[in-house]
Amino acid sequence: MTIIRLGSILWLLSTLLYANFEVKTNKTILQLGEPLVISFIGTGDSIKFDDISSILNYKILGTSSSTSMSIMNGNITKKVIRSYKIIPTKSFKLPSYKATIDGMQYSSKEIQIVVDSTLGGNQDKDFILKLSVDKNTSLVGEAIIMTLTFKRKLSIDIYDINPSGINFDSLTAKQISKEIKSRQGNYSTQEVKYLLIGSKEGLASIEPTFVDVSIQVKSKSFFGFTDQINKRVYSNGLTLDIKKNPSSSSIVGDFDINATVKQNKINGDSVINLKLSVFGKGALEYLKKFNLDINETTIYKQKHKQKSFIKNGVLYSNFEQEFVILSDKSLVIPPFELEYFDTKTDKIKLIKTDKIAINIKQNKIKQNKTKLQIDDFEKIKDMKSGNKLDVSNIIIFIFGFFSGALAIILIYIALIKKEYYKLFFKSRDSNKKILLDMLPYVGKDFNIDEIALKLEENIYKNKNHKIDKKQVKEFYKKLVDKNKKGKK
Repeated sequence: MTIIRLGSILWLLSTLLYANFEVKTNKTILQLGEPLVISFIGTGDSIKFDDISSILNYKILGTSSSTSMSIMNGNITKKVIRSYKIIPTKSFKLPSYKATIDGMQYSSKEIQIVVDSTLGGNQDKDFILKLSVDKNTSLVGEAIIMTLTFKRKLSIDIYDINPSGINFDSLTAKQISKEIKSRQGNYSTQEVKYLLIGSKEGLASIEPTFVDVSIQVKSKSFFGFTDQINKRVYSNGLTLDIKKNPSSSSIVGDFDINATVKQNKINGDSVINLKLSVFGKGALEYLKKFNLDINETTIYKQKHKQKSFIKNGVLYSNFEQEFVILSDKSLVIPPFELEYFDTKTDKIKLIKTDKIAINIKQNKIKQNKTKLQIDDFEKIKDMKSGNKLDVSNIIIFIFGFFSGALAIILIYIALIKKEYYKLFFKSRDSNKKILLDMLPYVGKDFNIDEIALKLEENIYKNKNHKIDKKQVKEFYKKLVDKNKKGKK
């Protein structure tokens, strides 16, 4: 019994010997906008940290966790590291945190963090990198214009600039302007504008970005060589408050909608070209494509086009979508509707187009002579067939049937009369088609075999043999004549 108690005491002492808890940071002195990583490190068998949702009211931008095992003097110990990333805006003292390890409570030491708030914002610095927005609060779907500004003193000789990427969190972002260069006092300025749109309600944080700059400076050596110095310039971070959009469409701004056709009166063998456009102030990135449904029609729709641009500091957007409608009778194009949150009235607004009446003139015999250019259109509706018999369609069917039969008979007669080789080469332009026509005669004549081989190399081996079609015709003629004499 004494031995068992002694073993338990030794195990407890060894556990207490290796159990430990501490808090470390990647840095204690930071530039403004530079991220701070705080790591909670616990060593022992059973480790429990406090639940942390924020650190001194700073939003946690990222977390990571790792676990490792080690053996020391025959004892297995576990090490758990949990890290949090924040971006402090001022100096502060990191408080003491607690953790429970193997049933015992441990406390960490306080850590003083210094944030140099003059870096990045002082106009006397050689470089300035800044993020700014036209508003810090917006609705879901509402446009926010962010400007990335980089300034450098004109007296600085730069060898190279390498910007980093920007983490936009949950925001939809795209660049909407080219790089704008200007001169402001003693600084050379470069600006790029981005369109930001909140996709969900809540706070969205844009982490500070940075630029790596290589500077050329004169060396202190006798020969006057230049040295290269690398410097990293940090920007500020941003926090945006995205609020719920009262509108179900997640579109915010001030817009107009319009639908137009080229003609309201057309013949029965023509098509209806419909163009739908939405234009105004605000973003249309979340605007879904429109659909169109009209009875007894065939409808094609084109993929929509959407563009945004900035004019006098205001974002404008334009949305366009085209439709092609086929119908053999007059019809009415119904109105298109769009619901959005109007920034002028702070209310939900519904706008719609006027309905459009199309008068289609009936032809006695329909002859569809229109060539549809619909390669980039998608068919969204097929014309419904009615129960009534169309006499003109019957006439076209009978005419087409007898025309096809007559064409087949003429081709057959032409082949018998040795004129078939003329028909072949009037409509055959490509190497592949000529080769297909020649296949039945391959192996019967050396010249034909040689031409067929050249055609095959042109098609499948990217060769560029010249094919004399007149010579091919002559070979065909000789081959037919030879076959005719053999039959006699």
